[in-house]
Amino acid sequence: MIGVDIIYIPRIKKALERHGERFLKRVFSEEELRLCLVFKEPEKCLAGRWACKEAIFKAVYVSTGIKLNLKQIEVIKGKEGEPIVKIRKSITTRIKVSISHDGDYAIAVAYVLK
Repeated sequence: MIGVDIIYIPRIKKALERHGERFLKRVFSEEELRLCLVFKEPEKCLAGRWACKEAIFKAVYVSTGIKLNLKQIEVIKGKEGEPIVKIRKSITTRIKVSISHDGDYAIAVAYVLK
């Protein structure tokens, strides 16, 4: 099953400005924050992670019926820089993702492997 999501990066920037750490802690893991907050414009990295989490949620829910929340989904960097998915809930599926950015948008596709 495939899931896809696109996000307007300024929307994440606005949430970050408005809610700050409360927003970050509610959605992202410590490792995700460590990866993204080092950038001059962290909202781009955060938006990519957000889109991944949403795409993963959709793909997992449609293929398994399991509802995840965004905090249960972690998207970190692999050894080659590729996105690696970790799920903090007992599911037996593996997931591959791809993230892309263009201008004011971040998009992600998730594929549930069986």
